[in-house]
Amino acid sequence: VTLPGTTITVIGDGHKAYDRAVRDPSLGRAIVLERHPNPERGPKGSPRSEAARLRDEKLFPVDLLHKILRHSLAHQRRETIAFGRRLNALMEQMFLTAVWRNFVKKRSERVSKSGTPAMHLGLTSERWPWSRVFSRRLFPARTATPPLWAHLYRRLWTTPLYKNNTRHQLKLAF
Repeated sequence: VTLPGTTITVIGDGHKAYDRAVRDPSLGRAIVLERHPNPERGPKGSPRSEAARLRDEKLFPVDLLHKILRHSLAHQRRETIAFGRRLNALMEQMFLTAVWRNFVKKRSERVSKSGTPAMHLGLTSERWPWSRVFSRRLFPARTATPPLWAHLYRRLWTTPLYKNNTRHQLKLAF
């Protein structure tokens, strides 16, 4: 979701699926794709090429997020029997991870006064404790949210793999 006239830059490794997704006509010109494919490797033990170093530099934020997700979420680890069962639950975990990564976790564990990415961008003046993150419940009817987010919040997104996407019919939920 972007504001009119703004774009999102997606940094990828050159996989063809990203090209297909960005060509979707419904997106218009909202997404700019930066492609950094893996360069050819030299013989085993040879030093990394300049192209490989540049690719690693450009993909550092993506690779770091991938490491964090694999470390933090059981269903993202390489060798596991855990798996995400419902798309809604996976997306809720991703939203929570985004809040943690940007508002709770410092940019650097090595630099004591590094602040969070949100502090660096001027979105907040201090790190958020978890008590602040969960201090109040945001109701979709009272908070402006994109339609897809409201759809996720109400857990209306179905998992195509399951024939029966049973939903709870809570009377006092919101």
